[in-house]
Amino acid sequence: MIKKEIRIPESINDIKLSQWQKFTSIVEEDAEEEFANRKALEIFYDIDGKHYNGLKISDIEKIIGELNNALNQKITLIRRFELDGIEYGFIPDFDDITFGEFVDMDKYNNTKDYHKLMSILYRPIASSYKDTYKVREYEGSNEKLREMPLGVALSAANFFFTIGLQLTINILKSLTPKDQEQKVKQDLAINGLGILLSTPYRMETFSNSDLSQILKQIRL
Repeated sequence: MIKKEIRIPESINDIKLSQWQKFTSIVEEDAEEEFANRKALEIFYDIDGKHYNGLKISDIEKIIGELNNALNQKITLIRRFELDGIEYGFIPDFDDITFGEFVDMDKYNNTKDYHKLMSILYRPIASSYKDTYKVREYEGSNEKLREMPLGVALSAANFFFTIGLQLTINILKSLTPKDQEQKVKQDLAINGLGILLSTPYRMETFSNSDLSQILKQIRL
């Protein structure tokens, strides 16, 4: 069998958001460990079934362990990053978010649409001076962000979890008339999809052994 060189991610930012979306769409939370490992190597390392079957069990455990280490890294909000020669910036001021953008943020709070959520939060930088910058207007979903680093995307989710419910209420108050605000609050309470009420990524704890345990805690 021809040997295949395997590139192991050293950082969570070596993994693309699209890879994580594909993995979570295929591997359920209660998936068997062997199936989860096989799909992880296929999606994150481009190792097909034939090469997987030729790997030693110890090699599989080592590769999965390295992947777990990458996913275990603590993440703080990454405000700027570059993708395909374009620099993107996290929206500088939440007071500038429109009601329509906030509704879209709530709608796209799921794994499949996470790149759409990122299109609201991360936009091309229009101008910058030292540590300050301005971003372009929101123009809908940016499909290029499927290929953004996973760590950048999840840093935004962790940011939302950190700021919590109070910011949700403040944003609603600043964006809507009193009667509209009340309706939005009721809708969020009923469907449980408030973007800041239920984070798609929990940073606080990870199981340190198998990929299926990590999946349970990162699952959107």
